[in-house]
Amino acid sequence: MQSDLSVGQSYKLSERKNIRFSANLTNVFNRRATTAYYSQMDSNFSSQFIAPGGHAIFDGAAFYSAAEHPYDLAPLLNNAPTAAGTGPITFNSQYGKPILFQLSRNIRLGLRFTF
Repeated sequence: MQSDLSVGQSYKLSERKNIRFSANLTNVFNRRATTAYYSQMDSNFSSQFIAPGGHAIFDGAAFYSAAEHPYDLAPLLNNAPTAAGTGPITFNSQYGKPILFQLSRNIRLGLRFTF
């Protein structure tokens, strides 16, 4: 969660002249929340689709039954057969780890003179 703050003060110098001082602070408490996680599950490039339970994508009831129940993805990826001797698809160790974070604290000062 990010907290922002904006403060300003205006001073009237004459009937038509005005000066305004302002400060805008974004992410006041400098919280570095995660905004994105690494989503690539495998570390090899393969056109083979790995479905829950090893079923093909259009395998009907067997596929949906496997998809609706939790399963451990790492062994499925690491033991899956791949095309023409490329070896198993290796589960990516970065999967699910944070990769993007909220911007750090930012302060913008302003001065406006209206005449």
